[in-house]
Amino acid sequence: MGLPIPQLVLAESLNQKGKFIVIDGKQRLLSLQQFAGINLEDGIETLKLNGLEMLNGADYRSLCSDSRTNNYFAAFENQSIRTVVVRNWQKEEVLFLIFHRLNTGSVPLSPQELRQALHPGPFLKFVAKYSESSEAVKKVLGLSRPDFRMRDVELLVRYFAFRNYISTYSGNLKQFLDDTCKDLNKEWINGKERIEHQAEDFEAAVKTTFDIFGDNSFRKWDGRTYERRFNRAVFDIMTYYFSEEPVREKASDARTTVKSAFEKLCRSNNDFLRSMETTTKSKEATATRFTLWGESLGRVLRMPIKTPLKSKK
Repeated sequence: MGLPIPQLVLAESLNQKGKFIVIDGKQRLLSLQQFAGINLEDGIETLKLNGLEMLNGADYRSLCSDSRTNNYFAAFENQSIRTVVVRNWQKEEVLFLIFHRLNTGSVPLSPQELRQALHPGPFLKFVAKYSESSEAVKKVLGLSRPDFRMRDVELLVRYFAFRNYISTYSGNLKQFLDDTCKDLNKEWINGKERIEHQAEDFEAAVKTTFDIFGDNSFRKWDGRTYERRFNRAVFDIMTYYFSEEPVREKASDARTTVKSAFEKLCRSNNDFLRSMETTTKSKEATATRFTLWGESLGRVLRMPIKTPLKSKK
């Protein structure tokens, strides 16, 4: 007989005893919080019970205040939550391994949830808040509200990572994003204004991309049509170059030419195409797509554009 499956997996913070990182079971805790109505954000309503004859439509307050449901309220209050606590861990990789092993075969979870817990700080607080109001993020991912897996937050972290540290990219994307969060958290006092300005550039870069490509923005051209799936590799190169005001201004004036240049590059250059569909995270694939698209943009816009990574292609 196997051991009971825990309902929560926590890791004790190395820096603050008595504080814990939720590795697995976040949605269970959030559901309980929403049912109890504790510290809810504006616009979030408390959950109600459903599908139960006697308790259908009841919420936490009605259970508490109605003498007929005292027994159910007591049972809810006294119900234990089976929890495993990881203590004295030394490397973040251990938590990531546990995180992914627990979720193998289930709905994939974004590592950004764990990143938020492992590297809290003013930069990540800014990105999480900014993603909620960013029209560009909502349009790119087709969201009407913040993504509960934090994929919107991770998309912004990607943008800031490549915008500020692309020359140091070694091929390990997870580590690259982790290091970006740690560095920008640490540099926030001196870097806050720069990051806020870059956030404005992000909005303009996304707008320029949609002005040029329309509904096919951030998608790969397969030689006949644009794929339906959002492509993060295409997102990286478009937002990187169009975040520069001189580039996006010229690109906006030459929309048809820029779009044709991208389609031609996808159609005629196998290296460029592969860099967006297989092993996209490797240093060589990253250098290839950034270099080839930067050079192509420079030619069609007739302006010098510096490519950030040197490609062997």
